Amino acid sequence: MDVREKEIVLDCSKLEYISSSGLRIFLSIRKEAIVHGCKVIVRNMNTDIRQVFMMTGFISLFDIQE
Repeated sequence: MDVREKEIVLDCSKLEYISSSGLRIFLSIRKEAIVHGCKVIVRNMNTDIRQVFMMTGFISLFDIQE
């Protein structure tokens, strides 16, 4: 199986703000991905979003890439 089929890539390059509802969506995606044996990759976060991920501990839940 091609490893790309096992990855979900979330491109946050146009994301300027994330609310608690948005964070719950990220968690839901991660939870479902784990069930299906997939890895979630988050790319292109701006400084503000990265800070929210760091403060909430989300930074350790996802594979963060530039």
